[in-house]
Amino acid sequence: SSSSSSFYLRLGMEGVELSPPGESSLTRRCVIATSTFEEEKPNCLNFGMGQIFTVLRESEDNNWVYCEAEGLQGWVPMSYVKDFDETEGEWQDEEYFGQYATIKLHHEMLSDTARNEGYRRGIELAAPLHIKNKVVMDVGCGSGLLSLFCAREGAKKVHAVEASNFFKHAKQVIKDNGYSSVVNVVHGRVESLEEEDVPGKVDCIVSEWMGTMLIFEYMIESGCFLVPLTIV
Repeated sequence: SSSSSSFYLRLGMEGVELSPPGESSLTRRCVIATSTFEEEKPNCLNFGMGQIFTVLRESEDNNWVYCEAEGLQGWVPMSYVKDFDETEGEWQDEEYFGQYATIKLHHEMLSDTARNEGYRRGIELAAPLHIKNKVVMDVGCGSGLLSLFCAREGAKKVHAVEASNFFKHAKQVIKDNGYSSVVNVVHGRVESLEEEDVPGKVDCIVSEWMGTMLIFEYMIESGCFLVPLTIV
């Protein structure tokens, strides 16, 4: 408990002793989680990959750091984090999303008839319960294909979110197909959306997140950001 002279980590970590948090002479720095940590350990934070923390102090054995994030404080294992460089995320985002701003890449995906038919059929099957008269979010809409499928199946509103500059083409495609009144194209990362971007809650999420060999696009983290909803 917080009244004891030291903290002990249990549930498989017996014997690891952490000094209680207090004043520290450490220079404040930030770290970012490199993987998810979900273990019920007293005084420890559970977190997902990509979570950023402010380090308040370190354990004597340097295996743990006492951190703060989003108003919560607790111990974090050093093996799950690395020093955070703000400029690193910026150039990685630019490189990642930059490749999706090219027409060539989208032409390749739109030329994959089996892929597109599979998504169309999936949305068609899900439509009666999850899409018709519902508010839908398309995470990483690209050319807007899935958004158009949802609009055609009777969605009340579709928020098509695209972080790359290809969102301009998605807007034009949706306009040319006559669904501008239904599909709202939002430029930005889904993790950074504000209330004015997507008013209220959505009922269903659609996303082409798998990519080549199921992992190339690696949008699993962005999908998990919106877990409490129906995902197609």
